[in-house]
Amino acid sequence: MSDGDFELRLDRVTRAAEAVKLLDNPELQAEAFHYLLDSGPAKKPSVRDASPDESVEDQVEPDSASGGNGNNGTKPPRKKSTGKKQSFTFDKDLNIYVTSGVTSTPFKALVAKHYPKTQEHRAVVAVYWLKKERETPAVKIDQVYTVFKTMEWPVPADLANTLAQAGTKGFIDSKKRDDIGITTHGENLVEHVLKPETSE
Repeated sequence: MSDGDFELRLDRVTRAAEAVKLLDNPELQAEAFHYLLDSGPAKKPSVRDASPDESVEDQVEPDSASGGNGNNGTKPPRKKSTGKKQSFTFDKDLNIYVTSGVTSTPFKALVAKHYPKTQEHRAVVAVYWLKKERETPAVKIDQVYTVFKTMEWPVPADLANTLAQAGTKGFIDSKKRDDIGITTHGENLVEHVLKPETSE
């Protein structure tokens, strides 16, 4: 290679390197660099050299092939969490069956009269009972959770969000996780809108 050819080639490489810096994706940079030098597309890296009957696309990484973590497929891959992890404390002192003292109506009796069909309405009824019947000074999210668990209702995937949605609709005051209140709109929902389970 003569000095002139070397200088020309060096100039092309330098200009190509400057041009590909404008691209964010490293793979695109490699493709563009090879394209600008007329050396064809960049070769896609493979797990191993492909046999004549096997393309690179047909080859599979050990992890995805065995469901393992590269340790001979003995451990499954870690799954990404699909939602927030909830952490509540079951209130052992909360008795929803009490019929005397501060509780004038047991929770099940209230539910029988004003049956909630949605998770949101269940949360509102729970807050209503805790505030109006049990006269709890500051209703906590743990107590709402305890009501759901005691009633064997499915706990919402995001209970805090369920309460927030009920708050957005004006049924409860959900600004404070440890001091949830019932609003007049929420009282009206329970007392005048929600009907017994058997009613049409």
